[in-house]
Amino acid sequence: MRNILNLEYYAVKIMKISREGQKEFETMKLIQDLDPDENHLIKMYECFTYRKMTCIVYELLEVNFHDSLMNEQQLVPLCYIRVIAQQLLKALKALKSIGVAHCDIKLDNIMFKDLDDMNVKLIDFGLAVETNEILTGTKMQVTQFRAPEVILGLPLDESVDMWALGMVLACVYSMVHIFEYTEITGNRVRYMNPVIDFDAMTDKHRNMYEMHDDDDHKAFIDLLKRMLEVNPQRRITPSQALEHDFITMKHLAGKSKAAYAAGCEGVMGKTPPSDAQVNPSSSLL
Repeated sequence: MRNILNLEYYAVKIMKISREGQKEFETMKLIQDLDPDENHLIKMYECFTYRKMTCIVYELLEVNFHDSLMNEQQLVPLCYIRVIAQQLLKALKALKSIGVAHCDIKLDNIMFKDLDDMNVKLIDFGLAVETNEILTGTKMQVTQFRAPEVILGLPLDESVDMWALGMVLACVYSMVHIFEYTEITGNRVRYMNPVIDFDAMTDKHRNMYEMHDDDDHKAFIDLLKRMLEVNPQRRITPSQALEHDFITMKHLAGKSKAAYAAGCEGVMGKTPPSDAQVNPSSSLL
């Protein structure tokens, strides 16, 4: 939609079921005080009713994760994954600070505000809820990104979002859905904690990119394991994750890693990587 006064374009989400629209609007009002740009949350401008349908006006974003990353059929460089992870961890930290859980983090609900500088935002708060109102046994999250405690009907809090984000990052890193799933109730739990071949995932990156550091990949895998901790009480929190070595890059100090670290810092500063970082002779997957 284009505003005829300022000629700016906006996205309008139209919901035929009024109560769903009002619920999303109420949730968006809860996060109004959070800086949407600093915390990587979609910005809402207004809400109105048209022919009994609820319409919420949002900022216009470019493209979602699924379309921009998964359809590329090429592994995403680890330096880009770090930028994405840091931004989304900021979003989770902000939501946790006001006691809100998103409850539907997946590839489609993460969008690029600007693809050129890797600026991402968390969108679609239609299923978001205040954590003190989440009932034990509540069904939430799509199957591939569903936290173990949701499957098992255990008490729930905002840590379900950390699990889902871990799954998103694992998908982006490997370009596949890590956990297989089935809709047959009796078989779902056995797929919850499979053996993940992290070495194979890392080897794919090593074979594709000339600019590679094993310690950086080990740091990422360590963070991923902490995000995908089955016990939600031991799962890493957003604040802790933002202080993890993979995000801070403390493990890249030293002369031997200077060139690699400089490249990573450039990407963190929104500077596109050199084409020389990619090994053109490698296969895509």
